[in-house]
Amino acid sequence: MIIWIRGKRKSGKTTLAKELQERMGGIILDGDEMREGISKGLGFSYEDRLENNLRIARLAKTLESQGLDVIVATICPGKVKQEVYFITGCKFIDL
Repeated sequence: MIIWIRGKRKSGKTTLAKELQERMGGIILDGDEMREGISKGLGFSYEDRLENNLRIARLAKTLESQGLDVIVATICPGKVKQEVYFITGCKFIDL
């Protein structure tokens, strides 16, 4: 299962992700941490935010296919949400 928590900066996404992880287990993919790794070098334009979220979505889908529950916590603009859902089929929590 993939749960995708999305919201504005400092809205509590990571805090909620950690609470969910304590209750259900799984792995957290945090948007800020992903920017330091698989999305290093991307900025904050719409195109870069889209690419960041698509990279995270592909990683989340890969981890799910290996039997892991995945909790994603990231800024994910509304227009990007559709693309992410197409890749992952995730459940969204909007903050």
